[in-house]
Amino acid sequence: MGVVVESAAKGLVALGRSELRKEDKRRAAEKAANAKKRKLDEIGREPAGPAMQQTNIVQAFTKQDNERVHSAVAQFFYANEIAFNVARSPYFKKIISAVNTAAGRYQPPCFNTLRGRLLEQEVERVQERLRPIVDSIEVTGSTLTSDGWSSAQNRPLLNFLLVTPKGNVFLKAEDTSGKAKTAAYIADTWLECMEEAGAERVQQVVSDSAANCKAAGAIIESRVPHVTWTPCTGHCLDLALEDIGDLDWAKDVVRQGKEVVHFITNHHKSQHIYRVHAVAAVGSPGLQLLKPGETRFGTNFIMLERMLKVRDALEEVVVDRDWKAWMDGGSAALRNAGAEIQSTVVSTSFWRKVQELVDICWRIVALMKQVDAGTPMVGKVYWRMHEILLKLDDIDAPASHCNRAKHIVRERWDMLHLRMHAAGFVLDPEF
Repeated sequence: MGVVVESAAKGLVALGRSELRKEDKRRAAEKAANAKKRKLDEIGREPAGPAMQQTNIVQAFTKQDNERVHSAVAQFFYANEIAFNVARSPYFKKIISAVNTAAGRYQPPCFNTLRGRLLEQEVERVQERLRPIVDSIEVTGSTLTSDGWSSAQNRPLLNFLLVTPKGNVFLKAEDTSGKAKTAAYIADTWLECMEEAGAERVQQVVSDSAANCKAAGAIIESRVPHVTWTPCTGHCLDLALEDIGDLDWAKDVVRQGKEVVHFITNHHKSQHIYRVHAVAAVGSPGLQLLKPGETRFGTNFIMLERMLKVRDALEEVVVDRDWKAWMDGGSAALRNAGAEIQSTVVSTSFWRKVQELVDICWRIVALMKQVDAGTPMVGKVYWRMHEILLKLDDIDAPASHCNRAKHIVRERWDMLHLRMHAAGFVLDPEF
């Protein structure tokens, strides 16, 4: 019995010692944890001594960082043609306030900084990016191009660019309000641009083929013998398409095509019905109808070409139950306009004429796209124009239509053709 008691006593002592060791370990772990927490607190706390002071977000946002953000904001204003007054808008300041709340403190450039120092700096950066192009002109030479357009305020402007194999450089835009665009005036503006770029570095002047520009080209060639004036190929091709589109039979087709496209795209209901059938015909998202542009007559033929591709969808639109219900519930004006559109779309005569016009013009449109792409085309234009005239004989259309189109193409080719087109054709490895 005594042995048992002694053994039990020893067991209790051992158990007590074990519990003491566990308690010691627990206390040691708790002490270490508290020490670690104190250390982390000390790291996160800003020390009193200047030598050990940690840099916070405000201090880390240096002057260099501020200038970098200034530059980005200025580029945003310039690239999007945003008025400098927008920098005074409370909503613009609200954006900056939100940015500061999220990531530091940034002071945006003011109106005067945007229109002054930052603008000058951005001009310098652009000039630096253009330097490789400008330097290459010494080797390759350049072409001076000009084109007229109207500003948002309807002011007549002339754009001037230098075109090189490495890229294009915008020279200036001149407001020609109140000025007579005579041959002498145009020639003087070209000469000013050539002097600015270096007359010896310009080998060609390209413009549209209007009579005053052609006469100005003759003045330039007489004053600067090494420079050649060349009419714009794209402009001449567009004039050819415009001449064909002015033929009586073609004029009606273009007008009817525009009416169909404008009616369907200008009404939400007809747009919805068309999209349903377009998706069913060619798959999602379906081919959209294309509206012609204002500046290029050739876009009318691109519009007609697209109409041919979605002919099935258009014919299904005007016999759809939703179309009928829409017409029945609409005004008298809507019903009358819808009836005309329906009559056009279901007319086999209309589609036959559309096909004839597209067949006559598609090669001209294709060439116009090529010359607008910016690739070397001088030699290729010579052969492509010859090919257009040859293929007009093979089109399934009335002979009178094809012969008139050939006459128009020849006239415009005579206006465009120069000896350099023939030279380019001889030197082009494609032929």
